Amino acid sequence: MNESFRTYMSFPSTTRIEAYAYEAATYCRDCMWEIAFGWNIDGFETSDTTENLLDRAAEVRGIDRQDEGTFNSCQFPDSTIPVFPKVVFLGQLCDEGHESCDGCGIDLCQQ
Repeated sequence: MNESFRTYMSFPSTTRIEAYAYEAATYCRDCMWEIAFGWNIDGFETSDTTENLLDRAAEVRGIDRQDEGTFNSCQFPDSTIPVFPKVVFLGQLCDEGHESCDGCGIDLCQQ
């Protein structure tokens, strides 16, 4: 992933990655880390961030994370497109109110 994309994603505002959409659920960064680490992909380290794990998993699976049109976060509506977590920014979660992590239940708008 190029450096300008990472810099954009790290701003502490509504563009900050707060969660991930995956398999018809919304997960906080910690729960998505647990899911991704469970994929047992060579090169994963317990010290890796969620983004590092997902970058490595995407690389191994041939997925371009910068082009979200090339993968879905779940199999519906097209099961022929690879399934991979999509980022959810703070502004996407909290513009309409409360959103909880489907893994641990924390309020993602109150972090």
